[in-house]
Amino acid sequence: MRILSKIETLFSLFLNRNEYVGKFKFCTSQIYHYNITSSDFERNFYSDLDDVKQLVTDIKNKNLKPIYFLMGEEPYYIDKISDFIESSVLAEEERGFNQMVLYGRDVSVEDIVSNAKRFPMMAEHQVVIVKEAQDLSRTIEKLASYADNPQPTTVLVVNYKYKKLDKRKALYKTLKKTSVVYESKKLYENQVADWIRRVL
Repeated sequence: MRILSKIETLFSLFLNRNEYVGKFKFCTSQIYHYNITSSDFERNFYSDLDDVKQLVTDIKNKNLKPIYFLMGEEPYYIDKISDFIESSVLAEEERGFNQMVLYGRDVSVEDIVSNAKRFPMMAEHQVVIVKEAQDLSRTIEKLASYADNPQPTTVLVVNYKYKKLDKRKALYKTLKKTSVVYESKKLYENQVADWIRRVL
């Protein structure tokens, strides 16, 4: 299990069940002996968390981008951002016709593009979420042509876990111009204590 997944379980116990507070304090005390000494690390670490906060703020304010490409080794923030978009962009009554979840193992890039090009029904936007998109790693570059001219009424969310796009290729360069590319970097054990302080 990834480090942040373990911590998330601990958080849920801590926040919802008072009797687990002692266990939470004990567990956090065990990781406080790791020291954060690198100023470069601190800048990158705080920047990552601030990027997530800014993304969430923009989505809340309906400052939406046509594509959110969420990639990287640590799935925690990928899941959180994707789930937030899934639960907040559309009103509950709009989701039946305008929100769909696809899985990389079951679809092709052409299927994703076809769904993304649809128009919303009785809503300003439709939301298309592609989970486990890393299963499309061999063909994901085909998304570049859609990224170059995305459907403005579609919010396409691509969850590309444990992998990263090649930054030299067309898809990454195009996404950086028109959309959001978020890279969730691996959290190392010496970063956990400070991460807990920041999140709490």
